[in-house]
Amino acid sequence: MQGSRVILDQNGAETLNPPGQAIFTWGTHEETVMTPYLDDEERSQRLAYLMAGGHDLTEFEQQVLETAKRMQQNGQEPSVRGIRGILGCRQDKVTAALRTLRTLGLLEADMGHATSDSG
Repeated sequence: MQGSRVILDQNGAETLNPPGQAIFTWGTHEETVMTPYLDDEERSQRLAYLMAGGHDLTEFEQQVLETAKRMQQNGQEPSVRGIRGILGCRQDKVTAALRTLRTLGLLEADMGHATSDSG
């Protein structure tokens, strides 16, 4: 089979198994690595979702989003400290998640403003 020779200018990819394995090459070093595998159906669904304006959030980002919205519904201003207290996780993780959610427009820009909460 010549598929990998044509695409990669290198033989060997046609023998990789299970799906999701890849040949990673830098300089003269080569290593077989495992990558996330999406079959054609799932890849098409995800691409259609993203092209329609959807956002592919991590599980943690989704938890932060839900927590922040619950806090708002309860009349609280979502903050890093408040979300940390509810989820019991590290400050830097919450700060990064809030930044991502604000950048994507899923939370108001001033939400989580107190990103330098200590503790």
